[in-house]
Amino acid sequence: MLESQAIQLTTKLGQQPADLASRSHSESEAVEKAKREDKPIFLSIGYSACHWCHVMEHESFEDEGIAALLDEHFVIHRGGYEA
Repeated sequence: MLESQAIQLTTKLGQQPADLASRSHSESEAVEKAKREDKPIFLSIGYSACHWCHVMEHESFEDEGIAALLDEHFVIHRGGYEA
């Protein structure tokens, strides 16, 4: 089921998403949830200055249908990379 409240991206990205997909707060939480629910981990890594990272964010996590599909079949873990 979709969470009604988006969970903040890693502090490295410094952004708060307005998206619909559920996600894990930490790597260990994602692994434990994946084991418990017998689902693969959908790992999304973004960079704040990357255009295509923002496109992925918009087209995958802000679309209600895609967010529901991701939540149903995956444990979503989001991370960020800032050099």
